[in-house]
Amino acid sequence: MWDALLEICSREGRSIHDVCTEIDRQRQQSGLTAGVRVFILNYFREAATEEGHARAAQRRAQGARASARGTTGFQSG
Repeated sequence: MWDALLEICSREGRSIHDVCTEIDRQRQQSGLTAGVRVFILNYFREAATEEGHARAAQRRAQGARASARGTTGFQSG
């Protein structure tokens, strides 16, 4: 679970704290650990669609361009 969360954070250019804070705000009745599991599942399910693959490719391209300019290309929060 933690490896998957770290991968998501890396892909999105966000800290674990930011992502977990967002999950904590959005969860309804479950505990935080269950909320993290649901978030991870939904993230990778969305990425597994054709549209999700296209968006991921766009983010990678934006990240590569930003790296070439010396910026992160991501916004946190």
